Amino acid sequence: MAPVLVGVTTSPQGRWCARLGIRPNHRIHLGTYDTQAQAEAAFDVAALAVFGKLARTNEPASSYTLAAVSAAAARIGLPLHPSWQDPRALDRKYKGVRELKSGYQPTVGR
Repeated sequence: MAPVLVGVTTSPQGRWCARLGIRPNHRIHLGTYDTQAQAEAAFDVAALAVFGKLARTNEPASSYTLAAVSAAAARIGLPLHPSWQDPRALDRKYKGVRELKSGYQPTVGR
C-alpha cells in the first residue's frame, strides 16, 4: 500500500500537483512538478510557513530551513507563522491545551 501524501496529487497528464488548504473550500495551488519529491517539498515548506512548526507535513519539519520556509511564505503571499519568529509563541498558544491534558479543569463562572 502506498504511503498517504498530504497536499500532493497526480494530474491527468502524469505530473504531480501541490495544493495547500488554508480553510474549508479555500486552497492555494502551489504548482505542478515533474517528481513526487518536488511536489512534497513545495507543500511542506508552504504548510510550515502558514501553519508553523506543528504543521502536518510529508517529511519532518526539522528537515527544512528557515530560509526555505521564509521563501515559501513570500512566494504564496502570506505572512510567516509567528512560531518561526518567536519560539515562545507555541508555548503561549498551546498553554491551555497542555493544562487540559494534564488534568486541569477550568471552573465555570456563576
